[in-house]
Amino acid sequence: MTDQVGKERVMPRLMDWKRLLSSQRFKDGGRLRPAHEGLPSARTVFHKDHDRLVFSHAFRRLGRKTQVHPMSKNDHIHTRLTHTIEVGSVGRSLGSEIGGWLEDNGVLPNDFNHADIGVITQAACLAHDIGNPPFGHAGEEAIKDWFKENKGLIKDQLSEDELNDFTKFDGNAQGLRTITTIENHLFDGGLRLTLPTIATSIKYPWNSSHAKTKDKFSVFRDQFDVFSRVANELGLIDQGDGKFCRHPLCFLVEAADDICYAIMDLEDGVELELLTFKELYDVFEGLTSDSYDDLMTEHISDRRRIARLRGAAMQSMIDHAVRSFKEHYESIMAGEFSDNLVECGKGVTPEAISAAKNAARNRVFTASRKTQLEIGSFSSIGVLLTAFVKAIVELHDRGEDAMSFRNKRILESMGANKPPRSWTFYDSLLRVTDVISGMTDDHATFLAGQLSGYGK
Repeated sequence: MTDQVGKERVMPRLMDWKRLLSSQRFKDGGRLRPAHEGLPSARTVFHKDHDRLVFSHAFRRLGRKTQVHPMSKNDHIHTRLTHTIEVGSVGRSLGSEIGGWLEDNGVLPNDFNHADIGVITQAACLAHDIGNPPFGHAGEEAIKDWFKENKGLIKDQLSEDELNDFTKFDGNAQGLRTITTIENHLFDGGLRLTLPTIATSIKYPWNSSHAKTKDKFSVFRDQFDVFSRVANELGLIDQGDGKFCRHPLCFLVEAADDICYAIMDLEDGVELELLTFKELYDVFEGLTSDSYDDLMTEHISDRRRIARLRGAAMQSMIDHAVRSFKEHYESIMAGEFSDNLVECGKGVTPEAISAAKNAARNRVFTASRKTQLEIGSFSSIGVLLTAFVKAIVELHDRGEDAMSFRNKRILESMGANKPPRSWTFYDSLLRVTDVISGMTDDHATFLAGQLSGYGK
């Protein structure tokens, strides 16, 4: 192929779906096997990934973790669990749509169909927030801030790259560690998911040294070998210096998350009386092609009105994301695409999503109760980190026999998660963040109170 001036144009290298859909499981002896080997055809290895995530302890605890509004007493407000389930549902729709298109164009391997793409995307959606600490994004910020403020306590025992993992702490990186290291088979493959499901869940395929924008990254230093093995096995394009491109289906996970955020943040805002139904309607009006003016006069509750609007708005955003994926397919497969499927392009959908995010940012995220509880979460996280990290420092400095009575008890409170002195200081700190990230909002608050002497 030549360009307009007659020079030969080098075509980009494209990823191959035969590799991208490998059925190899992480920590499965390095063996490759056909997608449906030893399983009924109706339940593939990817369905098994989905089930392993659903039945994991980390997934269950999402039910008591903040999505946006910490420790809400309103049963209609989203938790991290209900948000994750909804993202999974939207992700399955996106994956099935794209899977059908890929199937029609003959690019899927013979053993795969659109349903496989749908369930891989859904399973990855279920994993996308599984490493988030208590108190939502405020919990992430609290962990980062504590380590930045207390670097003097730990920096002499860590390399700069290791220190970055804590001062730039990211729930996405904790999520990868959770599914590949912590859950089920501790330090032996975690949930032992298939490589496509793992890769599709990795939103920021690089380590903390590359976390330049908003400190986002998905790979701790100790996970780099895991990450590299997955990326190389699937043929993700190496972008140099420890960075790879995303798995193509990861863009669908991101789209599903954004779709749910755009709608559910506002829905929760109406539930908490931070927004009126009319304000929500005005935002969603740009997403729907049909008229819903009758909703304003019907004698039904705002919740029922919102439910009718929600379906139309979500379908519009799903349709836009599918179109965007198709339009940018070649650059996605070449590892060159870096935009957001829902927000890219022109038209009513990106504009309406921008309006929804602005409404959430200006009216919902600034609610006084939310702000006050987030400030309180910094105190709880700070108490926990101070106690656990000081105990780890003393363990490495003096040995367990010479530790203070209090710090011994703090280590014992970690139970089976207590690191031995033979571990590196970095690995011991990771176990501290494992334990704290795994806590629910209620448990973190309770334990912080106990350690402060205010518990009941």
